[in-house]
Amino acid sequence: MKLAWCTDTHFDIYDESLNVPLRMGAALREAGNDGIVISGDISQSHLLKEHLSALTTGFGSNNVYYVLGNHDVLGSDSGEFRKNIIPNG
Repeated sequence: MKLAWCTDTHFDIYDESLNVPLRMGAALREAGNDGIVISGDISQSHLLKEHLSALTTGFGSNNVYYVLGNHDVLGSDSGEFRKNIIPNG
């Protein structure tokens, strides 16, 4: 199994029209990876679900694993965050 490891992607800093998470997912799949591991600071809390979904769609697989970083939860209410991001949270 070949895994791509990414960290500190900060997808929230890019213009939405560029669709960086979708394009990155597709590029990582095209490079022959079987999965993606992201070690934090993916985006900001209010955009995290959208960005992870785009990355997964671009990658074409649910083999996307992540650990949240401090930026991923900044400015969020923990209860609302868990409800939106964590299944059955």
